[in-house]
Amino acid sequence: MQTYAAASITIYVAARKEREKMHLLVGTAKGLFRYQTSNRKDWTALEPVLLGAEVYASAFDPDIGTVYAGVNSEFYGPSIRPR
Repeated sequence: MQTYAAASITIYVAARKEREKMHLLVGTAKGLFRYQTSNRKDWTALEPVLLGAEVYASAFDPDIGTVYAGVNSEFYGPSIRPR
């Protein structure tokens, strides 16, 4: 029996003129899940990214809204995928 765990948590704060937003990226063995808040109390789940991919690292560019994820595939190997 083979067991493994993939997990990464990345938090980004994007300062804007109107308000400050915080983005939480949670990478798991089942994909990358994104959350957003402006008050750190009420979090909103955004659409998941790369469902089914093992995500070990992630980054977010708030200026253009692009998420970069370091993933691993048994078939394709490791790669960085922008979404």
